[in-house]
Amino acid sequence: MPSNNKIPLIYILGSSRSGSTILELLLNAHPEIWATGEAEYLPWELKEPRKPCGCGSQIVDCPFWQQALPKVPIGKGSYPIEYFKNPNRAGKTLKIDLLPGLLLGKIGSRQQRAIKEYGVLNAEYFSTVKRTAEAQARVKLQWLVDSSKDLYRLHWLNRSGCFDIKVIYIVRDPRAFVYSKIARTGMDGPKGLAASGDRSACNDAKWRGVIRQITAWMFQNAIMSRMINSNFDSANIYRLQYEALAQEPNKILNEISQWLGVEFPENASLSFRHVENHAISGNPSRWKADSIRLNEVWREKMPHSIAQTIWGITWPLRCKLGYRKNKQFSK
Repeated sequence: MPSNNKIPLIYILGSSRSGSTILELLLNAHPEIWATGEAEYLPWELKEPRKPCGCGSQIVDCPFWQQALPKVPIGKGSYPIEYFKNPNRAGKTLKIDLLPGLLLGKIGSRQQRAIKEYGVLNAEYFSTVKRTAEAQARVKLQWLVDSSKDLYRLHWLNRSGCFDIKVIYIVRDPRAFVYSKIARTGMDGPKGLAASGDRSACNDAKWRGVIRQITAWMFQNAIMSRMINSNFDSANIYRLQYEALAQEPNKILNEISQWLGVEFPENASLSFRHVENHAISGNPSRWKADSIRLNEVWREKMPHSIAQTIWGITWPLRCKLGYRKNKQFSK
């Protein structure tokens, strides 16, 4: 537990579809750790409800959020808590105006004022959640968890001076990442092209999609790695592979326990689904009742030529992130 007055925050950083939701639920299994989900999505979920609260109720109907919402600063300021999820910012890894500050620490006075406002509003948000959770659970919380994953959000929260942050950086095999991102249209290309019978166009579209997602995986993880190495002490970074989490959740929780200085309940990896959860947004796995299992369907459904291309192009970054072996994960 941090000894200063800053808000203690565990921030989950990573690309989408990398296991952040399951990781967050496991952390939430500790009675003194409270998961907020993808915290920056709260205002958008209130404006256009897409997903329920972690408890299954709509956010506005959830007893926890009914207590907290009146004191959460939604819609306040020029740099509100949802700033990086507005139409001009959402989903963009390359933000030219912010990259120098993120990678090189070159932050002008105007951006510093923006960071300060953003940090203060988020501190008010998290403080409200913390007080509400402590009153409801009747326990002193040691950590809050934000699984927003956005590296710009992490950078601004860190530079604001309002938080004591520990980062869990989670990555996934690049082949699994690419497959999960394009599986909706099938490995044979968009349905419209496939239906047209134009196999050449279908094949071109397939490979364009693959290369686009390979580039996304490499670019996102390269920037994330550089950012946390430049802005955080190594003692405040825990690097994790999705495959290790899925195959050995107890081992990972033990390591995180030592890293955080807390002790998780026995069999937390089996009982985490039964712990109270009021997290925002996230992967559909949040609302399932199944146990943790390794999802590697890509090994069966991805054509060998595509898998080999991904494996080759992503070297050496994948090696730096621990993906050296072709068959299984390595730490």
